[in-house]
Amino acid sequence: MAKKRTNVYPIGPTHWKVCWYVPNGPGRRKRKWSHVRGDLQTAVQLQAKFQSDAEARARGLIDPAAEKLAKDARTPIAEHIADFEAALQSRRTSEKYILETVNAVTDTARRCGWRTIADIEGPKLSSLLASLASKDGVSARTLNKRRMACRMFAKWLWQEQRLRTHPLSNVRGARESDDRRRVRRALSADEQRRLLAATLTQRRRSGLDGPSRSALYRLMLTTGLRVGEVVTLKRVDLKLDDAQPVVKVQAAYSKRRRIDHQPLPPETVHVLRELTADLRPTDPVWPSVVARSLNIALRRDLDAARAAWIEETPEEPEREVRRATDFLAGINGEGEVVDMHALRHSFVSGLVRGGASPKVAQTLARHSTPTLTLGVYAHAQLDEVRAGMDALPTLDLPGVPSPERRPAAKSAPAPERSSFRACRGLTEHAGGHRSGDFVSTLPEALVQTGFVTGWLDGAVLCSGSAGVAELADAADSKSAAL
Repeated sequence: MAKKRTNVYPIGPTHWKVCWYVPNGPGRRKRKWSHVRGDLQTAVQLQAKFQSDAEARARGLIDPAAEKLAKDARTPIAEHIADFEAALQSRRTSEKYILETVNAVTDTARRCGWRTIADIEGPKLSSLLASLASKDGVSARTLNKRRMACRMFAKWLWQEQRLRTHPLSNVRGARESDDRRRVRRALSADEQRRLLAATLTQRRRSGLDGPSRSALYRLMLTTGLRVGEVVTLKRVDLKLDDAQPVVKVQAAYSKRRRIDHQPLPPETVHVLRELTADLRPTDPVWPSVVARSLNIALRRDLDAARAAWIEETPEEPEREVRRATDFLAGINGEGEVVDMHALRHSFVSGLVRGGASPKVAQTLARHSTPTLTLGVYAHAQLDEVRAGMDALPTLDLPGVPSPERRPAAKSAPAPERSSFRACRGLTEHAGGHRSGDFVSTLPEALVQTGFVTGWLDGAVLCSGSAGVAELADAADSKSAAL
């Protein structure tokens, strides 16, 4: 008598190979195999379950989506993190960002005890963030980076239908404005000029001589490019001979991962043209730069500029007064620092101070929102804040003498310069026109033409539209002489 065929086959003492059948067209079935462990009775029960589930699935009694969710919930979280990393790489995100994000998610999963994605819970993450802040003294910005990475991972799981809901959507972030460990300050226009001039005569630092570093600082101050973007520029990226000169930032180095074109002012075009005169199109603009030590080089150049400014006056009492100020200081009395990224802050602050609209400032800063541009990067000077307070109405009481208001301090007029930016983007202001692009005062000869009625901190007041055209022509001719 022939032995009855079974669907359970032994491989080892506790290792079994079972098969079951699924419908595969009219009157046809397809065999499926699986390995199970345990005794014979366990193997027989599992084979029966596989067979009954296949028949129920064929009749529509089991939801495939629910079955997939259950399978994903049993998968180790490390496999999901690996898939998440592959998804980030497909978005052409920078390797540094991917590494930081994946490390933050992996470390959080370990600390919170998340073995599978079914273990992910918002209260556990909130408790971990609170513990890191109170016990380890982690800054709010660092905590928010960890929170953002975990929320991104959870959102990706939800969008990929590996989770039914977003489990971390209610985890709140820390308020960074109350716990800023590194606060940058913006350089004033006078500080910027003195820094550029002093750097020209400084020795070689960070792989660059003085003129090369001065040109790098100037490019960052007048375009707002980031350090990582500037040091990767090639000669072909500088469109110096175009009708509207621009610098092109390749998508691989832009923080937004897309090609950016940033306008170049005439004086920067002139400096870059001299710096790159002997370079081929594919040559790097700064081939020997050591990016990691640029902050140290900037601090040394600031110290040299400050020392030269203090030594300008022959009187020792005046020198002592200057030494007591924060002018050109790398770290001021309030702990605010000047580093390479502070040059970008100086660029944005100059835009806002020059009268650029929030949208224009956001576009030139290449920020995602105007809140970031105006709330973090734009710095108001004390005299500007004082002038804003003076605009408030007086609250004098009848019969009560009131002291006279102290006038807001006005910036002293800068010395006459032979070069200044071309007049662009003039907008109506105070009955005339205001330019957001001037960075230096106008020669007296232009005022005598009658077209210009005055200027204040780079804001040019013109008498009419005809005067604007004349002023623009004069500015273009001056810029061409650079």
